[in-house]
Amino acid sequence: MKVLVLGERKVLRTLVHQFLLQRLFLGEKVALLEGDNTFDPYFFSSFFREESREYLERLLVARAFSAHQMARLCSRRLPSDVSAVVVSQPFQLLADRDLPPWERRKLMERALDGLVKIAVPLLVTSSTPFSGFKRLNPFARVLECRLEGNKIRLTER
Repeated sequence: MKVLVLGERKVLRTLVHQFLLQRLFLGEKVALLEGDNTFDPYFFSSFFREESREYLERLLVARAFSAHQMARLCSRRLPSDVSAVVVSQPFQLLADRDLPPWERRKLMERALDGLVKIAVPLLVTSSTPFSGFKRLNPFARVLECRLEGNKIRLTER
């Protein structure tokens, strides 16, 4: 299933960390494609303590710093043993206003086309609204995420 979760950056970061921790505890190999540079390996290594190497070896992290890099990451083929993919904040980079509109559109289409081809569970988070591109919309569900007290609440959008 491909799910897009919209919300505030801080809450989305917590959601991504919880999702990754859950998958790693289940013994799965997970890929994280980052567009916001918020992954904190020290948090994970302190969480896992002595076994941190065992867990972190199952986590593939790739960071994009431009729209071109994000489009390339989304369209790359993943290792066959990856059981879930998280893409954090891709639209922020892909909507780069320094690029001409035709180039932004081309990069967004390339990224979305790549996300469509991902055959494992996909979680995409964004604090930037996802609009347009209905023809290429790969998401089965779009959820909104917010913090209520100390719990994260997800609602259908």
